[in-house]
Amino acid sequence: MVRIFSTVTLILMILLSPPAVLALISNDAVPGEATYPIKRTLEAGILIVASVHPTTKAMFTAERSDRRFREVTTLIESGDRGQNVTQTLGEFIKQTREAAKDIKEIKNPIVKKERVVKLKESIIEYKAGLELKQKKLSEEKEDSTSIVPPIAQIPSQTQSPSSVSPTSGPAPTIKVEITPTHAPGLTPTPTRIISNPSPTPIPNVQEPDCTDPNLSEAMKKALNCLDQIDDGLNTDEASPPPDSTAGDEAPPGTAGDEIVPTQGSEPQPIPTEEPVPTTEPTPEPTPEEPPAIQEIRQRSIEVTPEVSSAPQIEAKSTP
Repeated sequence: MVRIFSTVTLILMILLSPPAVLALISNDAVPGEATYPIKRTLEAGILIVASVHPTTKAMFTAERSDRRFREVTTLIESGDRGQNVTQTLGEFIKQTREAAKDIKEIKNPIVKKERVVKLKESIIEYKAGLELKQKKLSEEKEDSTSIVPPIAQIPSQTQSPSSVSPTSGPAPTIKVEITPTHAPGLTPTPTRIISNPSPTPIPNVQEPDCTDPNLSEAMKKALNCLDQIDDGLNTDEASPPPDSTAGDEAPPGTAGDEIVPTQGSEPQPIPTEEPVPTTEPTPEPTPEEPPAIQEIRQRSIEVTPEVSSAPQIEAKSTP
């Protein structure tokens, strides 16, 4: 059993040792070296594995930005001022922007805040290092322009009077006036031009370009882009979480007891109260009586004696 375990361990060491050795050798490689493609290939494989979770992906993209920054500083210190350093500087800004986007995808607010703080600290280090290298480049430029070889002055040759050609007088100008004529019996009719207004295209919001073939200009753009990334992190950190104001405001489409239609929805009719029917029946109109019955009724009213409302006194006899 021990022999089998040792054999399996030896096989695993043989299989895993070449990638480990290559990763160790290419860890400090910079663009232009033979092992640099191996370094980028290993980074691509690690990014695929780390993308299974937003937190691990944000951590690796931030570490990848650190690698690009170290490569830029190493190239500048080695005296490289060509395409390798400018291209690596552009990749450094691009990957730093991707790291900021990956941090925004983290759901855990505590972990997200920690990653934001670490990236902001890294951006401060990036800016300090780039400003130092930019100062070194400006000093090198001043030293190169201060040593200028003297330019030999070439005496100017003057033309002899015989070589001067005589000047001719002004050429005559011919002025032609064109008078528009109308054919008899034809009246010009105005043409109405109807133009269809075209919709205004929505501008595509693109990220600013932070690359430049000139190293000095590329350094300036990189510093500006780092400021923009830092401002984006500050804005995202200052904005409240989406669930912090839940329940404080009324849902859309309601305002108190009124029904306010939301945008894009059909207005709903406001319910009205129906009138409650009364219990008292409406008196039906009586038919009109004949004139003879009305005359008899009037006479009966006149003959009826009026009842006196005065109180009657009953006389009592005393014994």
